[in-house]
Amino acid sequence: MNRLPALRLDHARAQHPRLGWPALLLGLALVLCALAAFESIRLASSAAALEDQVQEREQADAHALRRQRAPRRGPESVAEERLAERIRVELALPWDRLFGAIENCAGPDVSLLNLTPAPARHELALSGEARNMAALLDFLRRLQGNGAFPGVYLRDHHVDPGDPSQPVRFSIQLNWGGGS
Repeated sequence: MNRLPALRLDHARAQHPRLGWPALLLGLALVLCALAAFESIRLASSAAALEDQVQEREQADAHALRRQRAPRRGPESVAEERLAERIRVELALPWDRLFGAIENCAGPDVSLLNLTPAPARHELALSGEARNMAALLDFLRRLQGNGAFPGVYLRDHHVDPGDPSQPVRFSIQLNWGGGS
């Protein structure tokens, strides 16, 4: 009869499972994924750099094309540009503050009929009617004390004898800050 080989049982020795081929394949797959990620990052940064170069080139080409197409500026276009700039400066003036200061000083006994601005000289010409000379002088004092107008000048005044209430018609020149 055949004998069976002797069986040795060693419970003291720790058994280490062998990782073998599956572990090696898993490690190789992780390395390949890391390399692919680094390569995609490198390609993305290269693509961004190329995109920036394309944008710069397109902007330079567009600028060159505009320069080629720009018509020669004649005296009419220069005059139009100056007029547009003057209008822009005039619109930027503090008109609301100036008109508000005048309206606050007018009162019930004074009617303003005409306002003519001269923004380049920082002047306003006012014309109107006052109920009487005292109302006109009071209006002038309020304008001078307002602080918005360093120069207040009564240019002319006269009483209309044909009108039964005899209002005082007047013309005033106002200067505001920034001009003389």
